Amino acid sequence: MTETARETPRRALVTGASGAIGSAIARRLAEDGLHVIAHANRNLESAQELAAAIRATGGRAEALAFDVADRDAAAAACASLVEAGTIQILVHSAGIHDAADAAHPLGPDHRDFFGGGSNGQPRAGQLRCGQVRAAWCP
Repeated sequence: MTETARETPRRALVTGASGAIGSAIARRLAEDGLHVIAHANRNLESAQELAAAIRATGGRAEALAFDVADRDAAAAACASLVEAGTIQILVHSAGIHDAADAAHPLGPDHRDFFGGGSNGQPRAGQLRCGQVRAAWCP
């Protein structure tokens, strides 16, 4: 890795980094020299602990919380992130766990989240091409 790359590492936003899969992805990206933005929704403390662990091993990381299914919250969070610098990598590992049951597998909010936007992508994908578009989407 060049000295310049160490000074200004690529930035990666990992949604769901407070969970096991997101945490593992975030750790690997940090090992590869990226600045990791560890996302959580309800479990910010876990994302903060992950960011601290990454920093303790010489990596760069920060934590933040917002609901990826809340379009306004996601837009505000991503606008702030893009203001601080370009995000080159977005990993969606956030999941929705607590609304499913046998009779109503997905509530209306979650059907809307997974239902797809005008471009046919799930609304989760619109976090990339909506709120973070200014960073790297064509």
